[in-house]
Amino acid sequence: MRRPALCLVLAALCAAAAHADAPRITIGDIPRTYNHYLNADEAAMCRANVSAGGIGAYFFNPASAAEITGVAGQATIRWNNKSRDYLPSGADDNLKGSDDGFHFTQAVAAKSSANWVLGFGYSAPSYRNYKITGQRVPEGGGEAENYRAEFAGAVRYFEIIAATRIGTDGKGGIGIAAGLVTLNEASDEDLGDDSLGSSSLKGSAASVAFGFVFDATETVTIGLGYRMGSHIQVKGDAYTNDNATGTSETQSTAVGGVRFRPTPQYAVYVSYIHEGWDGAKATISSYPEPDEPGEDPTTGAPRNEFDKNLGTVALGGEGTFYDGRFTARAGYAAQLESGIEGALVPEYSIGLGGSLNFEQYLFELSLVREQYALDGEGAQALNYGIYFTIGYVF
Repeated sequence: MRRPALCLVLAALCAAAAHADAPRITIGDIPRTYNHYLNADEAAMCRANVSAGGIGAYFFNPASAAEITGVAGQATIRWNNKSRDYLPSGADDNLKGSDDGFHFTQAVAAKSSANWVLGFGYSAPSYRNYKITGQRVPEGGGEAENYRAEFAGAVRYFEIIAATRIGTDGKGGIGIAAGLVTLNEASDEDLGDDSLGSSSLKGSAASVAFGFVFDATETVTIGLGYRMGSHIQVKGDAYTNDNATGTSETQSTAVGGVRFRPTPQYAVYVSYIHEGWDGAKATISSYPEPDEPGEDPTTGAPRNEFDKNLGTVALGGEGTFYDGRFTARAGYAAQLESGIEGALVPEYSIGLGGSLNFEQYLFELSLVREQYALDGEGAQALNYGIYFTIGYVF
């Protein structure tokens, strides 16, 4: 039976690469893919700064905004170039995939007033604009036919940020980010002269994150942050159901780390990022078969396949030169042993970047190399991301 399906972006493959349907998986993957970096700082240091890294780190630790003493803001765009070795390229199937291209990943601005810092933030940690073309064999067998598929989707956060210093000397800070998260997904597939159909889903829910920072000494700052998972009600056209409804749950994310600044010109960051992949679930699925004959697969086959979390350790550093006009950054992140099978999992990242400062304005450019593993086999997907951030500090 032919059926429409949504497909992979970065993480959460539902089937092994050797499976005939590996390129065609399902809705419910987008909320799991918090693997895109949100700004140039974050990309250059591979998220080592998400625990105590300033306003750009608000998505993971809203208390980072408590360090603002005036007005601060930034906006970022990203460009991706990805190779996907898991796509079948043998005698039967021969497929090629395009990449996400340009994407507006984050915008944030905040202002301090009296004892509070107030602002707003937009972040899109999960996104795809992906096409597959080539030859593939129909599910029922036979000669290979021309195949074309287009997949799009995004998770976007629109939030208000509030932070303040606490303690008699103001050495501590707390913060919260709360607002709305939206989910949109769509697919369209053709095999030979036949259309396999299209699917679309959308939904929204409340979002909230909170955090804490503490200046342990004049050179050491500790940061902790936690973003709760969101329970998104989705509806749309999925599989053969023109009025499908269900839920899609994003994973919770916790971060903890240290910023060590031995001099005003240099800083080292270390962070641990814990992503609750076991809590990311979707009740609408177009990949698994129905539990019982005749059962509607959009309600009878939930996507609860991950039973483990993803842990990542990141190390980064930055140095400022030429009277503060130029800042260089570098970082490395490695995924800890997770035991997650049947999914593309971030294996490691290497980042490099820098910023130019012109009085109140910042222009930042970073390059990050990300490698993904599938069932313990590395280099199944390799991505190069270029990030450009414009910032303002007054």
